[in-house]
Amino acid sequence: MVKKSGVRSRESRVKGEKLFLLTPDSRLQTPDLIVPEHDEDVTRKTGLIYAAVLSFVISTVTMLGLGWALDRWLGTSPWLVVAGIVVGAGVGFYQFIRLLSRIS
Repeated sequence: MVKKSGVRSRESRVKGEKLFLLTPDSRLQTPDLIVPEHDEDVTRKTGLIYAAVLSFVISTVTMLGLGWALDRWLGTSPWLVVAGIVVGAGVGFYQFIRLLSRIS
C-alpha cells in the first residue's frame, strides 16, 4: 500500500487498476467542473415541449373517457370510444402544433 496525501491506493488483483480509499483526514482533489450557465430560453422551450405533449395526452385520454361513458350510457359500443379517440387526438394535435409554434 502506498500512502500519498491521505489517499491510500491499492493495486487491484483482477485488472491492475488502482482503487483509491479515502481516509478521514484526506480530501478529494477534483478539477473545477465546467458547468454551463443556466439559460432561461432553454427552460422556456423545455416547458413548452412538456406542455405540448401533456396537452396531447390529456385531451386524447379525456375524450376517450367521455366516449366510453357515453357508449355505456347510450349502448352504442364501440363507436363513441372511437369517435372520442379521433376527436381527442385531433384537438391534442392542434394544441401540440400551437404550442410548438411558440418555440421558435
